Amino acid sequence: IQQAAGSIGYKQIVIAPQIVGGTAAAPLTQAASTYTSPNGVISSSWHSTSVGVTLDVTIPSNTTATIYVPGTTDPSKVMANGVLASNAPGVSYVGVTNNTVEYAVGSGTYHFSGPLVYTLSGSFIATAGGVAQAGGTVYAFDAATSAYAGSAIADGSGHYSFNLVAGSYKLYLAPVTGAGYGLQWFGGADFASA
Repeated sequence: IQQAAGSIGYKQIVIAPQIVGGTAAAPLTQAASTYTSPNGVISSSWHSTSVGVTLDVTIPSNTTATIYVPGTTDPSKVMANGVLASNAPGVSYVGVTNNTVEYAVGSGTYHFSGPLVYTLSGSFIATAGGVAQAGGTVYAFDAATSAYAGSAIADGSGHYSFNLVAGSYKLYLAPVTGAGYGLQWFGGADFASA
């Protein structure tokens, strides 16, 4: 819970929860905070599971807020008060910022939910005719259904990174043009989990 830049008396509020993992022995899966402003109590609480995150927010009368829903960059997957957030009364889509979806809201109580997205990254160096080939495109497909899940361009050193919801994926490599071979499975590490 923060006061927006230039705001006086918490008339404009920023809710930007940080989903952090804690440790393997003591994972952090929820947090809550309240602040008593001149206009009333502001509250924010989040809860995460392996597949999603919920965010409950209360904004007092005569104030507005910018809410950053963490865990996803896809506004078509974010719900607010049981409906698609972009269709929820009092909720306006603003944009995508730093792996969050940003909304503007007026006073009221809101329940946001969405999938939790993980970053899958790695690197590879393939060989074609005995010559190392860096770069290309890495494609991820759902391991169970083979549905396309995402892709990333590998840099000249073979490093790639993309965001996926929790699940298991098969990874394919489409090397740079002219490398002498086509779309193929990653050797030995065909599966990855986000």
